[in-house]
Amino acid sequence: MKDLIKQILKENNEEERIKNYFLKKWKEQENDGKTPTFSPRDIRRLGLGKYEKLIYNLYWETIGVDKFEAMKNYLLNNRFTEKEIVNIPLYIEQGKIEIGFDNINLLKDGFNETELEASFIVYSGTFNYEDETLSFSSGNLPFEDFVSYYEFRDVVSDCVVDFLNDVTRSFDVNVDYIKAYW
Repeated sequence: MKDLIKQILKENNEEERIKNYFLKKWKEQENDGKTPTFSPRDIRRLGLGKYEKLIYNLYWETIGVDKFEAMKNYLLNNRFTEKEIVNIPLYIEQGKIEIGFDNINLLKDGFNETELEASFIVYSGTFNYEDETLSFSSGNLPFEDFVSYYEFRDVVSDCVVDFLNDVTRSFDVNVDYIKAYW
């Protein structure tokens, strides 16, 4: 019983320390004339993954920012690599990638379903193909035939959709469909 009480007290104290840290951080950002921000990357880097929901809820309560707008700002103002796009090995063998988003829209259809549309730019990427490392980017795809070209674009887009799925879940934004355009 003592151990349980100690564990509960420790958890409560830890949550309070996390709350105080982020409230101070956001207050400093406001005092500097900046919009208070944070990212899922910050949470992981600090080793606070199990407190992710707590931090998001605290942010929305404190700052009053719409969840979709917070997610949109996160996506539009950062570049993402295979460190964030953790599913890339499922799509591209030994793949490396750096992308950014240039447009994010949330659309409602006539059936009350919500669709997230995102267009992205590939700044750089590499993958292995027949014992050779090939490079690619938005303006440079290493394929001569159109079938391979479009198949590869679809694979990269599917990988980005998986990443967007993870991001929408972490920001607690509910969508029914996600489309990503390269």
